Amino acid sequence: MLASRLQSTSGMNTIPKVLTAVALVAAAASPAAAARPDVFFDGERVSAVAFETPLRDLMQAIGDATGLRVRFTSDAGSEPVDVEIFELTLEDALSRILAHRGHSRVGSQIWISSPVAGFVAEAPVVTGGAHAAYVSDLGRQATTAHSPRGRLAATTELVRERSAAAVEALQGVLDGETSAQIRAAALSGLSRAGDVSIDSLSELARDEDAGTLRRKAIQMLGRHGAGSDLAEATLAELADTADSPIIRLTARTALRSLDRAA
Repeated sequence: MLASRLQSTSGMNTIPKVLTAVALVAAAASPAAAARPDVFFDGERVSAVAFETPLRDLMQAIGDATGLRVRFTSDAGSEPVDVEIFELTLEDALSRILAHRGHSRVGSQIWISSPVAGFVAEAPVVTGGAHAAYVSDLGRQATTAHSPRGRLAATTELVRERSAAAVEALQGVLDGETSAQIRAAALSGLSRAGDVSIDSLSELARDEDAGTLRRKAIQMLGRHGAGSDLAEATLAELADTADSPIIRLTARTALRSLDRAA
């Protein structure tokens, strides 16, 4: 009888152990556990291993380990990444992880954007020299990034900035870019700021390959070209000689706007 009770009690004690073991195995196999990044920083070099981990989670883990303040300037960060880096300097680690993403580091802070995920409605809250460096870096990316998607992402962020430095950078994009979509984004930002080069608008208005941007430039000459001999001459020329009747009509309408503003 006593032996029977002991066997029964032993069996009851075994059940929780079995359940615990099953739970541990399940937890180890769960996607959430697999996605958790492992980050180690010894004060000089950083190592990190992550598989199918959201970029935001990985960068936050690196920030917690290194003291780096991570800021996402768009709604980027949800895209999963696979990373295996061992004993790299923080600078090299960031370059490896963010090689195909827009980012700017100033001191102990880093701003990250992604052309894949779109953009938030508000610009990042940054002040002082760090902000100027961030805008300057965006300007470089908008004109030199190899990927059109990267240039578009940087240009869109510049439009949100609405600062004098951003306007100057957008002017460079408008003058040097070949992608109609990116030029349209730059032109939109310049139009909102009310600060666009009449020379650039006149050149774009004469560009027969500019598509709908050409009409946009003509309309902007009518709004922003008051007092400019170049704007008036360009519109008068297009109103009389343009091959497209739509361009001629748009130029005549813009020319009347100039006359009313004079």
